[in-house]
Amino acid sequence: MAHDVFISYAAEDKQAAEAVRLALEDAGIKCWIAPRDVPLGANYEEAIIDAICASHLMILILSAHSNKSPHVKREIQNACLEDSPTQILPVRVDAVPLNKALRYYLSSLQWLDASAPPFADHVPELVSTVRARLSAQGKEKVESEGVRAAIEKFEAEAKPAGEKEAGSTGKEAASAPATGRGVGGVMRQKRLWVAVGAALVLAVGAAIFWARKSGDRDRPASQSPTPANLVGQSPTPAGQNNAPGASVTKLYKDMSESEQLEFVRQRAQPVLAQLGDDPQPLDDEALRRVRRWVNGYSRRVGNGSRAREQTDTRFIFAEARQHAPFIIKTFNDRGVPPVIGLYLPVVESEYKNLCTPRDQAKGIYQIYLATAAKYGLGPHDFCNVEKSVQVAAYYMSDLIKSWGRDEANVTLAIFSFNRNPDELKEDLNKVADGPGKARRFWTLVAERGRLDSEVSEDLDYVPKFLAAAIVGENPQAFGLETQPLSTYTK
Repeated sequence: MAHDVFISYAAEDKQAAEAVRLALEDAGIKCWIAPRDVPLGANYEEAIIDAICASHLMILILSAHSNKSPHVKREIQNACLEDSPTQILPVRVDAVPLNKALRYYLSSLQWLDASAPPFADHVPELVSTVRARLSAQGKEKVESEGVRAAIEKFEAEAKPAGEKEAGSTGKEAASAPATGRGVGGVMRQKRLWVAVGAALVLAVGAAIFWARKSGDRDRPASQSPTPANLVGQSPTPAGQNNAPGASVTKLYKDMSESEQLEFVRQRAQPVLAQLGDDPQPLDDEALRRVRRWVNGYSRRVGNGSRAREQTDTRFIFAEARQHAPFIIKTFNDRGVPPVIGLYLPVVESEYKNLCTPRDQAKGIYQIYLATAAKYGLGPHDFCNVEKSVQVAAYYMSDLIKSWGRDEANVTLAIFSFNRNPDELKEDLNKVADGPGKARRFWTLVAERGRLDSEVSEDLDYVPKFLAAAIVGENPQAFGLETQPLSTYTK
């Protein structure tokens, strides 16, 4: 993945690093951060070195923890190599003196002081600083356009064939800034000849560099995973092994519409059974609604995007795996089905820990300040994923107590996580007013014409939740090289 910024941090500072990443990516600045961006099966250390070499800027989360981290020290050392293009921007989150090793590398650098809480207040300044640094580097690149093009050509020729192919997808060509310093005529020709001459000298070194560095490495990051055991056969017939995570014989994207609907019908039922007693099968309209969202997640597999509502499904579940053990334990402790805790963040935030000042609802569960305060979560803790998980578990526990524990009522509790419970009860009173009209979520869907337009727009919340759970519990069917999310208990 092409990126602008490498984020260096100690494991203990993950919350701050994630806040920085989210703010930068929301601003359109591409970031590389471990472990999220380490390709599956790749050598961890080599992936980090490659990412540093490809970065314009390293953001260093400077704290008492990173001050002692040997991993952070090695990342800084590689960014400071003589031939490295990477600048370092230290972001100081703790008021601690640098140790001798870091002082050697960082003493002459300007840093951004974010040690005064709350950290979120410093994020906008950081984004502006990064934009300015990248913009300045972009202008310098215009001056050496010919050299860069020649070097990239030699680098491409020096890379192994497999690496060329992997790097050829999803990589955008760099363009000159809108405020660029364009030159034409004689001056442009003169600079071009100078650039070509310089390139001849630099190209040999670049070729040797890549030849030594690349070796026989494989870079699978830009390739969509294709499990070897998926072959073009019919899906499992109804009634056969439809438990979450059951083996599949055909990728979902290769199924016909009728096969997809049958797949959704089969794989939704175990999810509904996890929610509560007496799970009812989805009717035809419900199946179509859920399938539409399953299709959306399926299309996003391998798109390489990190934009909101477009995030590559691989990235969503890679992030989800990091938090799954704590979510499962916390929701179990509160007597709430863990499947709810695992898949609400997919719907709410795609597992992005959204906590910038412009986000009214915060964290992976998108909790509003009033709800958070009710459960003891202060504004300084919004970026703390574990605390937001605890609040979400307490809140869902209370919602389930208020609605009931059978599947139909737990589904209403899930919907009321998004819609005010009192307003939802009024909605049900409007539509469940006759024989055969049960007080169920799907009655709201069937009678949506009698509801306000705002409610009708919210009716995709539950279908999207079920779609996320179907994908997450059946990853092989979508070409995801991972286990069912609910199995990550440790």
